[in-house]
Formats: sequence, structure tokens, C-alpha cells
Amino acid sequence: MKCEQYWPNEGKLLYGDIKMKLISTETFSDYTVRHLELNKKNEGTHHVTQYHFHAWPDKGVPESPWSLLNFINIISRKTSTHYIVVHCSAGVGRTGTYIAIHNVLRQARETGKLEFFKTVTKLREDRILMVQTALQYEFVHRAVQAALLTVDRTVRIDDLRNKKERNILAGTRVDAEFKTLCSVCSIVNSQVTTEDKRETQEEVYQNTQLLSQQEKNRFTSILP
Repeated sequence: MKCEQYWPNEGKLLYGDIKMKLISTETFSDYTVRHLELNKKNEGTHHVTQYHFHAWPDKGVPESPWSLLNFINIISRKTSTHYIVVHCSAGVGRTGTYIAIHNVLRQARETGKLEFFKTVTKLREDRILMVQTALQYEFVHRAVQAALLTVDRTVRIDDLRNKKERNILAGTRVDAEFKTLCSVCSIVNSQVTTEDKRETQEEVYQNTQLLSQQEKNRFTSILP
């Protein structure tokens, strides 16, 4: 059985002797942040923050790595001293891809090395099918590449004016950042285009067969 929704859309829910209450919700374009309160009799109250990324199809990958990288950065800043539980519907594809990106980036910062194969192998030793498809494994590479060629440029609204003034004074830094942006976007977009144009051998065969059958139709405007 795949994961069912376990949090209330509003108010409270009761699971056995555990009571869950939704405190607040923050909704963004690609993800939602929920603040939950869990209470179990004689064990006090626990507060949980749930980060729910919803721009990711099952067994697929996001359209681009940017929003997911921003999502990972936000969680890393907010939860540096807390335990993190990662899950999707089945707990292997999207979960494994997220953890692989996180672990490879952390390894790059700490050691200066990238170990994609070893990272995913280790994940699969702990849980089968982590990073479920070849497309997801390729996406791990794309996301890490984009992350390492750029830096986190998320700006709080309160800091926007000061940052703008600093960047005006440091024009060369802005120019360099823009050139990097164009370069990375070009690389990522070309990779996405290549994926979109891929056809399996079966699809090519089917398309060829359809073309060969067209001349056998009695009327071109009426298809069987």
C-alpha cells in the first residue's frame, strides 16, 4: 500500500491514542509547509514541521532542478540540528532521489569529491530500489551539476533593498552571476530537450508501421 494522507487539512485528527492538530499552513508555488502538533497521552506534545514538495510526478522527475534545489536548501537551513524523515508514496523513487542529491552535495562540500554510484549503492543496501529509474539517476547528476555551478541566491524580502544596493556597487559580481546563470540554464535546457526527444525502439517501430499503413486507407479523411 502506498502512503495515505496522514495530516488533517484543517482542525484535528485522531489516530488511535495520538491526536494530530494542524497549526498553520504556508503555501508556495511548488511546495507547502505545514506546522503540526502531535499529542499522545502521558507523553506530552511534539511539534513537527512538514515540508511537502508537490511538483514531482510518481516514478518521474521534476521539470527542472531549480525548485527542488531551493527546497533542499530551505530544509537544510531550517533543520540543521533536527532529525529529518523523508518519504514519498512508496518510499524509494522520489525519496531515494532526494536523499541522493542531498548526500552527494554534502559530500562535495566536505571532501571535494562526487560519488554518485557509491552513494546510490549505499542507499540500496539500506533499502531496495532507492532511486527507482534511470531517469531519476540522471536527474541526480543534473541537479548536483546545477547546484555546484551556482550558489544559493534566495533573498528575504526584508534584505532585498540592502542586497540591491550592494550589488549595484559590485556590478562585476552581478555580471559574473548572470553569465553563470545563462550557462547553467543552457546546459539544463539542452538535457531536458534531449530527454523529450527520446523514443524507445518500440515507439519508433509503431510510428513506422503507422506511416506504412496510411496508403492502404480507402479514404484519407476517414480512419479505421
